[in-house]
Amino acid sequence: MNKKNILKFSKRILLILVLGFFVMLLFFSNFENIKNNFLLSIIFSLSYGLPLAFGNGYIAKLLSKLMPWHENPLKGLIFRILTSFIYSAIITVLVNFLLSVSFYGATFSTYTISFKFVMIMMIITSVITFFLYSIGFFREWKKAILREEKLKRNVLELEYASLKNQVNPHFLFNSLNVLTSLVGDNDDAVKYIKKLSDVYRYLLENKDKQTVKLSTELKFAEAYIYLHKIRFGENLKSNINISNKKFTIVPLSLQMLIENAIKHNIISEDKHLHINISNTNDYIVIKNNVQIKNIREKSLNIGLENIKKRYSYLTNKEVVIEKNKNNFVVKLPLLTFGDASYNKS
Repeated sequence: MNKKNILKFSKRILLILVLGFFVMLLFFSNFENIKNNFLLSIIFSLSYGLPLAFGNGYIAKLLSKLMPWHENPLKGLIFRILTSFIYSAIITVLVNFLLSVSFYGATFSTYTISFKFVMIMMIITSVITFFLYSIGFFREWKKAILREEKLKRNVLELEYASLKNQVNPHFLFNSLNVLTSLVGDNDDAVKYIKKLSDVYRYLLENKDKQTVKLSTELKFAEAYIYLHKIRFGENLKSNINISNKKFTIVPLSLQMLIENAIKHNIISEDKHLHINISNTNDYIVIKNNVQIKNIREKSLNIGLENIKKRYSYLTNKEVVIEKNKNNFVVKLPLLTFGDASYNKS
């Protein structure tokens, strides 16, 4: 246990003792009685206080995971107070019975407890629960506001870096060249133009969004890969196999990774580039074989850092990057709709 935890634990014990003496003063109505039974007062205070304080604390943490504060603050508060009320009543009666048996020789048949005492203990713990929940609520609310402000301050920088990777002038130039060569083939030309318009429509509609549906991003990725396949033919291989599309994702993140794979690797008849997109657990996995061109690595890092930074505003899950001599793998966290509302804790 480090110094910070020791200090925190000591403060809790001190608070328990103070509250314990306060409760005993209500019943003894005389400070002299408490002073004469000081050791007994400490034992009684800790016997009630420890299970009440740490038990209610554990319950509060559990309920915070089951009922996050941002989903329904009022419902969460009411449920926490009711839970604390019931738990405190049970613990008070149980501890009181054990102390009565230990110090006063009470039995199950002769045991009695003051209703006033139980109510006081329940009210005290409920008030503390309300106080701590309120502090936690406003702390998380403040964090959410700060995250949003931080996101706004960085939006110009991110947009600039994003657009550099998203709308690559070379990609547009190559696309127009391919389109020129397909003028004589109406079917291919129409399909190519449609895919090209889909790509740029998606770019315009979603470049400023925080998240988009995974299914929508995959359709865009398919259109984007199709345009490159017209250019590279059978030298570019792709496979998209997603079992669950009921998630969201940072927009254009797939496109950035596909573009990086194409931009940084040799694609030829002798060296086919394979791009695989799949999902595992809570991640979408983008994998390509490595056959690096002799170009600078810096531009690749800009795109990856951009993706990692955008994800950092929405979730605690990290973007995972794995690289060896054969494969380059990036795992993007699959988000839920709640993540778009700054569900990061």
